[in-house]
Amino acid sequence: NCEAGPIVIDEGATVQSFTVLGGPCYVGRHTIITPHSHIRAKTTVGDHCVVGGEISASVIHDCSNKCHAGYLGNSVVGSWVNLGADTTVSNLKNTWGNVRMQLDKHGAIDTGQLKLGPLIGDFVRTAIGSRLLTGSCIGTGSMIAVDGFAPKYVPAMRFVTSDRDERYDAEKFLDTARVAMSRRGVELSEATADRLRAIANSPKLV
Repeated sequence: NCEAGPIVIDEGATVQSFTVLGGPCYVGRHTIITPHSHIRAKTTVGDHCVVGGEISASVIHDCSNKCHAGYLGNSVVGSWVNLGADTTVSNLKNTWGNVRMQLDKHGAIDTGQLKLGPLIGDFVRTAIGSRLLTGSCIGTGSMIAVDGFAPKYVPAMRFVTSDRDERYDAEKFLDTARVAMSRRGVELSEATADRLRAIANSPKLV
């Protein structure tokens, strides 16, 4: 539906059956939109992604997956992210007040936005059925697998489950990242690995 703006489906992209696209939106090169998806206006999906479910007013960077059902709205998703099936985000407070977001351990800021979903860093993974709160910030490389709502602020390189919240071992993280990247025929460079190690071992994240 291009009534409200253009729709660009780039080279090699696949839009599978019974999908609705609402403009303006962009679907990147070699990205797959899975069947029965609803990609709403103001959404940008990067190259080599696999996305589905309902997505609205969000930016998804290259090589990320949101393959299954679940809502993603007013959010920014980094590269090499994998959102488990039925991962759903909130983008509106039930008071209709401005969304507050915590970007570090020093407290939240008023964003001035009525609608704002999570900011999700590169290489983040969520388990099936994950629920992310309005204005969440999930740091690079973190893994979230909790029974209830995920924490609103998760520093980079954390391994968060219902039973524990601990620093992600850098080498275990890198092993998983290499497997994820190899599935798209990409090799993790040593320069990138060193940058990720530096993040994982930063004393600021203790």
